[in-house]
Amino acid sequence: MMFDEGKVFYKIRDYKKAYQAFEQAIQLMVVPNNAAIHEARGAVLYELKRYKEAGASYEQAVQLDPIYKSSYIAKSDELLIEGKSLYTSKRYKESLIVFEQAIQFHHMNKRAYILKKWVQDRIAHSKANKGGLSNEPFRCE
Repeated sequence: MMFDEGKVFYKIRDYKKAYQAFEQAIQLMVVPNNAAIHEARGAVLYELKRYKEAGASYEQAVQLDPIYKSSYIAKSDELLIEGKSLYTSKRYKESLIVFEQAIQFHHMNKRAYILKKWVQDRIAHSKANKGGLSNEPFRCE
């Protein structure tokens, strides 16, 4: 079965082959509303950094079976953690990109929008200081 092959490819981190196997499983599926396959495809697309498609696949899995919502949220949180880490390392532009990816992945995640705005404000603040980034935390007054 293609689904089982996809899981094997995913475990060995051959994400392209895993994606192909999951796509075939969806196309050949006798029962097209199998949430597990859509969730697995979302996980592979996430690893391939195709966040918008991954988010859509996770959303489809959640619509079919709400039990998959926890894995969708967990993946979204991974991106937020990565963005926060980059921000803490003063890699502001990179963190902005990651927060934008988080929004593409899970467009209903309000925290991603808040954190993106936070970074944009920080970048704007640093530009106002003639391009120099101060070590002081940004305060909105």
